[in-house]
Amino acid sequence: AQQAMKHILNMLILWLAPICPHTAEESWSHFTNTNNNSVLLNNWYDTNEIKFGNRKVNDEDWERILNIKKIVTKEIELKREQGVIGSSLEAKLDINCTNHDFLLLEKFENEVKFLFIVSEISLSNNNELESTEITISKTKNKKCERCWHYVENYSSNPLYNNICSRCVENIETDGEIREYA
Repeated sequence: AQQAMKHILNMLILWLAPICPHTAEESWSHFTNTNNNSVLLNNWYDTNEIKFGNRKVNDEDWERILNIKKIVTKEIELKREQGVIGSSLEAKLDINCTNHDFLLLEKFENEVKFLFIVSEISLSNNNELESTEITISKTKNKKCERCWHYVENYSSNPLYNNICSRCVENIETDGEIREYA
């Protein structure tokens, strides 16, 4: 969400510049943390240039991710109806991918679980598959009281007994930095 908000703010400031140049200039100086480059000297924001680290995800990739997410969501709902899991965060997701899907999901590294709103995910690559296979089971991990994700180990910090190390990092520092999702 933070990455998306950054891109949206960038677009809005650039689009506002011709209408309210002084407001846009002031916003731009805070957004970029520099006073040496003017918002008026920048090009329009090109959404096709959004990159995740050094990896580029295009519209076709997003379409495929959304299709996989629809399948995952449907499978999670079936497991919820069967009483196997209560929420999507209780799900352990095993994805046996085609080569194309594996390379696509691998771009998101450890943040794939945030795309599908699950606590645990396992990706495997199978060149012989014609379509990606998804298996959902209940995770054996414990629930973090703060973020509700199911984690293998709680924080070792004595001030925070029942929360995960990711939450401790978010409490004690500027917060978690996600690059992709």
